[in-house]
Amino acid sequence: MKLIALLLSMGMVSNAFAQVYNIQFDAKQNLPAKNIRWVAVEDISSFCQAKVPLKSNKRLLACSEYTDQTCTIYTGTTTDMAVVGHEIRHCFEGQWHQ
Repeated sequence: MKLIALLLSMGMVSNAFAQVYNIQFDAKQNLPAKNIRWVAVEDISSFCQAKVPLKSNKRLLACSEYTDQTCTIYTGTTTDMAVVGHEIRHCFEGQWHQ
C-alpha cells in the first residue's frame, strides 16, 4: 500500500502499476453494497487536483468520491485495471493512504 501511495506521490505513470498490481490486502467479509459510477475525464490530474487539492503539484492518475451508498471513480480517457482497481478499493475502504 505504501508503495502505491509513493508511486502516486512521485508522479509515476501507470506503467509503474503494472509492476505492483498484485499487492495483497485483507478483504472484509461483509463489504457494504455500493453503486459505482465510472467517469472518464480528459485532463484527469487537473480535475482531481481541483476536487482534492494536494499540497504539491503531483500528477494524479485517478480519484474517487464516495459515500455510504455511492462511489464515483474518475480516470483519464486511457487507463488500466490497476488504476481502476485502486479506486474501487477506495470506494469500499475509504481513504487508506498514509
